[in-house]
Amino acid sequence: FSPDGRSLAVHLVGAEERFEIWLLGLSGGQEPRVFLRESTSVRFPAFSPDGRFVSYLQGEGEATGNIAFGNTMMTRFPEAQGRWQISTRGGDFGTWSPDGRRFYYIARAERDAVARHLMEVDVRTSPEVSLGVPRPLFDLQALGLGNNYAVAPGGHDLAAALGNRDLDERVVKTIDRVGIGY
Repeated sequence: FSPDGRSLAVHLVGAEERFEIWLLGLSGGQEPRVFLRESTSVRFPAFSPDGRFVSYLQGEGEATGNIAFGNTMMTRFPEAQGRWQISTRGGDFGTWSPDGRRFYYIARAERDAVARHLMEVDVRTSPEVSLGVPRPLFDLQALGLGNNYAVAPGGHDLAAALGNRDLDERVVKTIDRVGIGY
């Protein structure tokens, strides 16, 4: 949902069996419309807290497949103008911090395709878009391919499900961002 509650962004199968991002107007009288269509699939849209940007995953993979390889991107809203790459070595399951000044996503580790890291990027959108260098916060220890973390409402704490690869030990770890120097 957009922060004002007037739009819902979803990914749907579109042209040539690729995902596209569509906007559904929720205030009545608006026809659904394509928001973003690219040469590769685009999916998992998420509005920035101020409603001026939409992040999404863009990458290879057909609409019938379950695994996507790509990068997390962002564009302006309400019209898809400009395009910025947030992740640098692949990344998905992105989410904005509550204040919109940081973006989080999950990336595969450089040397181990199974290991996954929770990454953080500083974001500035005014007066122009500027993205910081992605930095790893911690290793998610391959608990699966999903979204295994959450950002607390104040943006100062993160929680992630961690465990070993055999999944015989699981723990939820809360990270106090102030305690790790960010």
